[in-house]
Amino acid sequence: MPSSLRASLAYRLSDFQPLLVDELVFTHGTSRSEKDEAATARAAVRGGFTDDVVLTGLPRSGSTLVCALLNLVPGVVALHEPMPLPDWASRMTRETVIREIDRFFAEARHSLLHTGTAPSRQVDARVPSNPFADEKDASGVRHAHGVLGLLALAPGTVLAPDFTLVVKHTAPASPPCSNS
Repeated sequence: MPSSLRASLAYRLSDFQPLLVDELVFTHGTSRSEKDEAATARAAVRGGFTDDVVLTGLPRSGSTLVCALLNLVPGVVALHEPMPLPDWASRMTRETVIREIDRFFAEARHSLLHTGTAPSRQVDARVPSNPFADEKDASGVRHAHGVLGLLALAPGTVLAPDFTLVVKHTAPASPPCSNS
């Protein structure tokens, strides 16, 4: 994916860590904390950059459409809201949530490379461009109709080990993680 497109549409997980973990200090991608050693080592192996991207935005801002469109780019797999972030944030510290996100990326990357599948919300076995039903209920509300399940790569898709993995999640209005 062209770096200008990546920069305009999404951010690497490491870009969010200073916002999520105020106790850690990050300088030029290098952590001053032992808690981030594994991620830093992995990034060093890849020349200082990871191919893991967090795509986020406010509700109804177009981030789901961008997620669906990124799946059309060769060498990119974009997953739609695959992690239980609200659950994690309600019961884990910020550091633990970051470790869980990092673990999710590693497990999803491994699964995609070895089985061609990864968890993702989906509609009709595809990442949706709009997960809301066209119909409104009696109160005029449209409800999401996507389900979380294993998303399979298109038949014949072969991923290089350094493929770009994008995980889209809607941004919360404020960080819900506990500080403890």
